[in-house]
Amino acid sequence: MPYQEMYLPVFQDLISCCQALYLWTLDSSLHILQTSCPCGEQFYPLVVPYAHKEEICTHMLQYRKPVIVTNNLGLLWIADARLDKNELEKLHILGPFFMYDTSANKLEHELRQRKLTPALLDPAIEFFRALPIIGLPRVLEYGILLHYCITGEKLTPDDIRFPDEQPQVLSEAEIRGSHGTYEAEREMLRLVREGDLHYKKKIQSMFNQGQIGNISDGQELRQLKNMIIVNITLFSRAAMEGGLPPETAYTISDGYYQSVEKSRSMQAIMDINNAMQDDFVRRVHQYRQNAAYSKPVRICMEQLSSRMEEPITIESLAAELGYAPYYLSRKFRAETGRSFKAYLREIRLERACFLLANSAEPVIAISERLQFCSLSYFSDSFRKRYGCSPSTYRANAEKHA
Repeated sequence: MPYQEMYLPVFQDLISCCQALYLWTLDSSLHILQTSCPCGEQFYPLVVPYAHKEEICTHMLQYRKPVIVTNNLGLLWIADARLDKNELEKLHILGPFFMYDTSANKLEHELRQRKLTPALLDPAIEFFRALPIIGLPRVLEYGILLHYCITGEKLTPDDIRFPDEQPQVLSEAEIRGSHGTYEAEREMLRLVREGDLHYKKKIQSMFNQGQIGNISDGQELRQLKNMIIVNITLFSRAAMEGGLPPETAYTISDGYYQSVEKSRSMQAIMDINNAMQDDFVRRVHQYRQNAAYSKPVRICMEQLSSRMEEPITIESLAAELGYAPYYLSRKFRAETGRSFKAYLREIRLERACFLLANSAEPVIAISERLQFCSLSYFSDSFRKRYGCSPSTYRANAEKHA
């Protein structure tokens, strides 16, 4: 047994002090090697996510980080693997558990659909009713600890994913946590209100607080959507309190609401939530920095930030705002020290960095999305600003992910 895996029995014992949570060790074909579940053999087809075998194995080989798996019963598991070069040697699974309260009637109905024998049905219902309900922050913590016990590598909550979709970041046109304790929620909203760019490090310390409330009696996808919609509402209000104009906050919020409702996977929804948090914090931070500028310049900067993925010129913007193009251009340069075009190119390149590091979108698609006239111009501009090509920047970001 590798040195790090010696921690697994201790890890299991510590968790069992608080939760009826079971640890499973499986081979590459998902056959049981060892389990702490007292009725593991009896309920194996129900309590191990065998149907997700291929996507779990693919995720582990490509991403090499823990994954959260779910099924239509509302059960969830945390899965992680020990790899031998590029081969999956063992799979360690923690679970099953629920992330929200599932009604007994619904659970019984779903189990009856599995056509279990009468001798197995009643024990199965009793077993699943006894499973713990664990909030997302605690689930992420368990995933971090499990991974450390297997590999010795320390992760952050952002490293743990759902396997059903590649990370994606929605466009500006499309873009327009859970219940925590009262203190944690207030602290998170304060970070948004103040535009604190170091919010990620600070909120990691709050991950051990709070549970996910049962605000929907639907399946876990609907539950997660509802939680993120609540987050969007709270963040938009905090951003307005931090100075972001209401019309800007409402426009952004509406886009995020629509994006969440269109999503068909839990990972996509989590990506939207992360992008939304970052978006509001950065906009408040930028707005506070812009407060020293005159009203025409400040409005101009806000419009460019919101519409950087659209074709926009100083002439069209000046006409919308009721200023002469020459006046607005001259005033913008005098106050910011940069031309309208230079500022727009700069914020587009900053957005490109975010997309390269947080999405699988092709470089040429990012170039077109951000309105660069050609891929070569985009690459040259990016290299002049950051000292490397967009592809190299993405590769370096993946190494440090």
